[in-house]
Amino acid sequence: MRRYSASDPFARALLSGFIASTAMQLAFALGCSAVLLLANGQAAGPASSWFQSLRNSGLVDLTRPALHQAIGLYFLVGLLWAVVYTHLFQHRLSGPQWERGLLFACVPWLFSVLVLLPVAGAGPLGLALAAGPLPLIGSLALHALYGVTLAVLSSSFGDGVLARPRSGEAQVIALQNAEFCAALGVVGGLALGAGLGLVLVNLNQAGNGSAWLGMHPFGLVAASTVTGGALGGLVGSFFGLGRAEAYVKRT
Repeated sequence: MRRYSASDPFARALLSGFIASTAMQLAFALGCSAVLLLANGQAAGPASSWFQSLRNSGLVDLTRPALHQAIGLYFLVGLLWAVVYTHLFQHRLSGPQWERGLLFACVPWLFSVLVLLPVAGAGPLGLALAAGPLPLIGSLALHALYGVTLAVLSSSFGDGVLARPRSGEAQVIALQNAEFCAALGVVGGLALGAGLGLVLVNLNQAGNGSAWLGMHPFGLVAASTVTGGALGGLVGSFFGLGRAEAYVKRT
């Protein structure tokens, strides 16, 4: 059986990126709730019109596709940025891990506001949304959370969260393989979850085409993709532990 290091940058990048992207999406969900609340007269002055413009843009509306497309895109890009960080930035930056994460977060943040937002029709820096500085500030806060989470989990601190304490050869082998197989499980789970979501959307469209739990059908794809990734990581980790146990018994 092939053994993989628990510090394998690719496996660690996928797991760290998945968790960091999930944290980012949860924070985004809280931000959407805050926007909807403040757009209903809870904010005063120019901020009130900013929140209303952001609400009307469709980026925080569960019944419109833009929100769910953004969730899927940012989740995928989050995994890719994690690989970029572990291979190109992690060992070139200095300082505490959280500081490295904040510095790196500027890269995906600039890519988001200068490339992804214009592609989504929001214009450079989100100015086309007529929501003032809110898109810029919100995106910066989300990417800061992503960067710090990614950097911390990709460091030696992540060994205690994603890998193992350095003890006992059998335990080391087991958790090395658990981490690697969990990373494979995340990738496979994301793909299967996305495929299942698309099938369910097509079935829904072939039927009455109604919203799913008050959401646009694309919301089902986003939910099934993230759920698939989480379950894939869980199944993969158990599979890796099982392989390691069998290997240890043979040696």
